[in-house]
Order: sequence, then C-alpha cells, then structure tokens
Amino acid sequence: MTSCTTSINSQKPFLTSNQPTVETVNVLLTLDDFFSDMSKKLSSNELDDLTKRHDFIYEKELRDCNLDYSLNSLKRIDEWLLTVKTRLPDFTEYRIFSSEYPLHNSSTIEILSYYLGEIIGRARREAPVWYPDASDHCIGDQTALTENMFVEFDSDIQDLCDFFVPKQVIYQALIIASDDGVLQDQTIWQSVLELVPSTILRNTDFNQPLPPVPTMELKFDREIEFANLDRADLAYLQMMPPKWMKDDVLYEQMNQLSKLYKTGKVVWAHVVQANKMLWSFDQTYSCPAEVLYDPTGRTPVSYLAEIAHELYTFKNNIPDTDDIEILKYAEHITDEHTRMLGFDIPNSITPLPLKSTSMFVWRLHLPNGILQSSFPILISDETAEVTVLPAKFWDPAYYDEWIQDSYFEEDMYYGVRKLYESDNPWKGYEKHLRPQVTELIDDIPSLANKASFNSYKPTSTDMDFVTESIQQNFAEAKQESTSFIKIVIGVIIFINILYVLKSFV
Repeated sequence: MTSCTTSINSQKPFLTSNQPTVETVNVLLTLDDFFSDMSKKLSSNELDDLTKRHDFIYEKELRDCNLDYSLNSLKRIDEWLLTVKTRLPDFTEYRIFSSEYPLHNSSTIEILSYYLGEIIGRARREAPVWYPDASDHCIGDQTALTENMFVEFDSDIQDLCDFFVPKQVIYQALIIASDDGVLQDQTIWQSVLELVPSTILRNTDFNQPLPPVPTMELKFDREIEFANLDRADLAYLQMMPPKWMKDDVLYEQMNQLSKLYKTGKVVWAHVVQANKMLWSFDQTYSCPAEVLYDPTGRTPVSYLAEIAHELYTFKNNIPDTDDIEILKYAEHITDEHTRMLGFDIPNSITPLPLKSTSMFVWRLHLPNGILQSSFPILISDETAEVTVLPAKFWDPAYYDEWIQDSYFEEDMYYGVRKLYESDNPWKGYEKHLRPQVTELIDDIPSLANKASFNSYKPTSTDMDFVTESIQQNFAEAKQESTSFIKIVIGVIIFINILYVLKSFV
C-alpha cells in the first residue's frame, strides 16, 4: 500500500451548496477546548491563569451561566450580560468597539458567539456551517468593522432566516439591556427563538440539553436519482467480491451494500493509505484502502487531509506515546494486511469525532476507475461498513473534473452500461454478485425498468479498463469453481477407493 495525502481534489460544491468549512472546524475545536476546561473543574487560581493566557475576560461568569446547550441557558446569558452593562458605563453603540471596553474582541464574545450558533443548529436540527465575515455590521446606529463570523444553515425551513450573525446579536443585546435592571424584548433569548420553528419549540424541554446536530450530509436525493435508474444499472451497482475476500472481514461490506444504497448518508472521506494498484490505470484490480472520515459530516477535506497525513506518519514508526489506541493503530497501518473498522481517532490527535476504517474500493464505482485522495462515501449508523458513493450519483461537473484531473479518461459508468447493451456483463456469474438482483430490485424498483442507452453522454467511449476489470473477476470465479469441482471429484474418488478396499476385506 502507499499513501496519497498531498494532492487534495479541488472541492467545489457538488452534492450540496453548503460544504464543510475550515471555519467550522475552528469553531468546534474552540468550543471543545472551552468545555474540556469546564470538565476539569479548574480551581480559582487556575481560572485566573487561564483568563490571563487567553484574554478571557469574565470567564468565570460565563462558565457560571452553565452553558449546557439548553434553551434556558440563553436566559442565563441575558441575565449575565445585564450585569456586565452595569459595570461598563456609557456602553453605547458609539463606544462599543473602543479598546477601553474589556469585552472588545475578547475570547468571551468569541466563545459566546460560537455557542449561540451551535445551539440554534441543535434547536433547528440542522448542522451549522461557519464562514468568516469581513463586511460592515450595524450595532444600533453605529456601523463598525470587526472580526466576525456568521453561521448558515442548509435549510428547508420556510419563513425563517437561514443565516445568523451572533456577535452582532450579542452587542445589540448589551446595548438595549435596560439601565433599570429589567431585560428588554430584543434579548439573545428572543433573537435565537425567532430562528427556531414554533413546532419544534412546542415539543422541546427548555431545561434539557438539546441533542447534537444531525449529520451534515452531502446532498443525495435518492427519490430523484433512483427513479432515473433502469435495468442496465443493476450491473453497475453490483460488485463481485474477489477471491481473497472470502475469509476477509471486508466481505461484510458486500452484505451491507443494499442497506448503504437505500439508507446511507453521504460524507467526505480521505485516503490514509491504499493499495498502490488503485492509483494505476495499468492495474484494474479492486483493492482495500484505509480512509478517514467524519460521521457528523462537518469536517472539510483539507482538515481530513491533515489528520490522514499524521496517521500515516505512524507507518513503520513506533510513536513516542503511552496511548494504547495510537500504538494499536500504528501497528495496523504498518502491517497492511490487518483491518480496523470504525476506529475512533484518539482525542490526543483531534477532539473531532473522526473515524478511520478499512474499506474495499470497487474500481467501477470511481468515475474513471483511478483513485484520488478524497471522495464521497456512504455511511450508516447501523453498520461500521462504508462504501464509495457510486460516481453515477455525483454531480456531472465533478464527475468530469475527476476524470480530467487524473489524465485517464475512460468512463466506468458508460463502460458497464455499454456492455449491458449487448448482454448482461455478469451473465453466468450472478450467484457471485452482491447485492443479489432480487435484493436490489426490492429496494429500488426502477431497476426493473427497460434500459435506455441514449440518455448518457460519456467522457470517453473507451471500454478496455472496464472489460478487463470484469474479466479478472470472471477468471477468479472460474478458478474457484474449478477448485471446488476438483475437491468434489477427489472426494468421489476417495469414497470409491474406500469402497473397493472394503470389498477385499
């Protein structure tokens, strides 16, 4: 196997308008650091030191708000901000960004901003996507330029704003906080609840922490995509496990394909290491790979690449650590013949919930059969197995770009369909295929439709790679069948010999 973590595909939006962002990673890492310190129950002296190190004005007060991701924690924040204003005289929009005020650009406002964006995402049941924002924002009557972040939601919720600028809301709440110690209407509490559907609020316990945001899936509209499939796509969606997989744990990936097709979520994966044949157009074998992914879907490819590279440095290298999990992974990545499914990346490497897993890469499910460093995969909460999202379901522009970037233009999807035009390319070997035809048609009825060969415009009409890849599987299946026949014949001969010997006794 070999590594390929240096060449990152240019990740243009292709399965959804909202891709994971580096800014989202920074937000999650910052919040993790804050809440990790909370869980350590630091002493007063340690909190003082932390405040000095991080310019963390009012850190103790912020922690006393008990930021537990409940909606009622917003009320506690409002009450605290009211006390802050009483300590800062003349806190108006004209002086709010003055360096004389300790809250200006402090870690307190940063943490609070991130917390508000994430709590809205939890309440809406939508993954927030964070972006940098250098535009002007009005605070009261004052326009001011400040380092800012805004959060956006890939929303299907009607009549609700799909973006939020938390820092502006925080400063606005400070300005309008009443001098007589009574909260006004436009508080943080009110601003946040205006972005949450009333149907959700009616069924939410405001005292309980909201559940984590759902997976940020790359868009894959099954209803539309599957409705456009026909009989020729059966051959494309099926795989023929190679001979070596018979006693390999990766065989379970074959058994889970139908479930992954039907219910799997789409997220990015990045290669840690892979069999070198997967990078070559001279070799058509489908092979194993080790990939890294984020089951929450919130991590961009660039960050996955960084962690993948760090994991690969453990190859042929004993890490200087007592962490048993890291040592176990180093042994695995060096061996190349072991499998690890759904391995949780240790917190000492990254606090984000990343996983590394062994998988089988079916060459015909890549646009041109040649592996690149990152690609979309199907994952499921019900199984540790993952699989490449068949490239037929990728955006055509990204599909074409993948082929052009690798300088090998043969089109796998076209090739399989073209072979099916004359006859089923898997004919005679149906029992070896996964999923079985009946299983697929039960889940995707459109696969029983008559095939149409005029609706697809290939990047290339060459078919050598596809044909050779399929023929290799045939050769192995024949060899396996021949071996079985030889065993059966051997057993029959042995029984006959025993029978003859018995007749002489």
